[in-house]
Amino acid sequence: MLAVPAREDARDVLVGPPGGLDALPAGATVATGSPRRAAQVLAARPDLRVVPIRGNVGTRLDKLARGDADALVIAAAGLRRLGLAPEGTSPLPVDVSTPAPGQGLLALQGRAGDPETSAAVAVLDDSVAHACLRAERALLAALGGGCLQPVGAYCAPHGDGLRIVAFAGSDDGRRGERVVRDGPIGDPAGLGRDAAAALAAVRA
Repeated sequence: MLAVPAREDARDVLVGPPGGLDALPAGATVATGSPRRAAQVLAARPDLRVVPIRGNVGTRLDKLARGDADALVIAAAGLRRLGLAPEGTSPLPVDVSTPAPGQGLLALQGRAGDPETSAAVAVLDDSVAHACLRAERALLAALGGGCLQPVGAYCAPHGDGLRIVAFAGSDDGRRGERVVRDGPIGDPAGLGRDAAAALAAVRA
């Protein structure tokens, strides 16, 4: 990675009735295309019904508007980058719906051995965002996870270092663990691996 710009809002949001996840009645239908989001919604509210949804952001909002579900869980960054602010949008706390590793982040890549390009994009790099992306990617790699697995990770500054919140669960929401680990900003990959090891230990 040549540069990682400052992070957009990394949180998931619930689009639906005012009041967020807690305000949904028992048996309400929540749509998401993400196993990670589905697992965490069910872990927080096992009385809800989670259904799959496909399509781009606009298509998903259209499906919600026509009544295919009572609420939709989607990335805040996707809405913000498209300039959308649907009514009834409630951010979900990181300790309720831990974002996907790298959510809200962009990574600029280029050819190896191209110092001119590296120098040109260096001004766009946010050192904390860059470190956090490295931590979150290291966690995902250590767990052997991908976008189709219910794994979440969110790293942010904490004191003089970094803090990472990590989640791993089952698709049905019946099993899920979340750990929090702190580490130095100089070793973000080590922090990610530490959090992965902690998750593996509590899942054993």
